[in-house]
Amino acid sequence: MHEKWKVINDQHEELFYLLQHVVSISDRRRFFDKFVEHVQFEEQFMRDIGFPDYEVHTSRHHYIIERLKSICEDKHGNFDYIESWRYHHTQVTDTHILTWLEDSNIPDTSYKP
Repeated sequence: MHEKWKVINDQHEELFYLLQHVVSISDRRRFFDKFVEHVQFEEQFMRDIGFPDYEVHTSRHHYIIERLKSICEDKHGNFDYIESWRYHHTQVTDTHILTWLEDSNIPDTSYKP
């Protein structure tokens, strides 16, 4: 498995953990910041490997960032939507990146560290 994909998976795990422990406004801000950081990393990875569905994938990221921002700003915002989105995005949408990467036989050394 590609090293950067392992990093992306580790980031997903950290986000899942944080999502399960969101209680305070500062937890919400931390989750949001980590989420944006992850999205930026993943989008750079897609650019580096030349992922053909980059635009579609990033439009999904931008949509969820706006939803997440509004949820995090509302102290009563419900994270249920984020939980369902998270599952679909990591188990279906992100899997397309890995499948394409494996089918393309792109070595770890072909993109920036």
